[in-house]
Amino acid sequence: MILVTGGAGFIGSAVVRRLLRDGHTVRVVDDLSKGYVNLESDAPVEFIKADLRDRAETERVFEGIDVCFHLAAKIGGIKYFHDYPATILDENNLMLSSVFRAAVKHGTKIVYISSSMVFERTSIFPSPEDAVFESPPPVTHYGFSKLVGEYYCRAFNEEYGVRYTICRPFNAYGPGEHPEDDDHLRLDPHPSSFLRGSAGELHLHHVRAPAAHVRDRDSRAGAPRSDLVLEIFGRGHRLAVDARDHVASGRVALAADDARP
Repeated sequence: MILVTGGAGFIGSAVVRRLLRDGHTVRVVDDLSKGYVNLESDAPVEFIKADLRDRAETERVFEGIDVCFHLAAKIGGIKYFHDYPATILDENNLMLSSVFRAAVKHGTKIVYISSSMVFERTSIFPSPEDAVFESPPPVTHYGFSKLVGEYYCRAFNEEYGVRYTICRPFNAYGPGEHPEDDDHLRLDPHPSSFLRGSAGELHLHHVRAPAAHVRDRDSRAGAPRSDLVLEIFGRGHRLAVDARDHVASGRVALAADDARP
């Protein structure tokens, strides 16, 4: 059985749908703190509402689990990063501790969903995976908490043999997204308008990484090599063309045949 923590959220629910399409038995755990559920009410999953900061609850939901996709985290827009730095560090760390301790007890592999924010201060472009070891740590508390999660993966592998894969998603958009009212980071018009085959230009505001549709994220999430996943996430997709050529100017020209069916 596969466990998806944060599986009622935006990216987590997309991962759940893909796992179900591939024929897997899925258990979803979520504390529903976001106030919404992206999963369909009739989704054939075992759903458990639980607080992963609690070690006993976490060990309970890990029973019988072979692989855990760990997406649960305190996350929000740029404003959230600035307003709740202590909450981000403290609660994400509590969840990491509970999840990895449970993985040790139950022999579970962890697919850790990290973030492009671990490369926040890199000066190496394009950024290979090992750039994270040569770059200064992230400035934001969220980015730092995600980097700490990657160190949890390596530390628990070295000491306890916990198997892991690290995925570092970049900017996501798509169905089920609930963007904050935050002008620090936005796509205008929203990229989903191009999915209907519209032509035009995508204007990027303070965006340093290519965007990727949420369905792209679930397509290779089970890949055995994290660099394979990064290749899909990091390059963006057909809408963004080669985003590195356009982000500096803040404009990406899109043709109707670039849009997804």
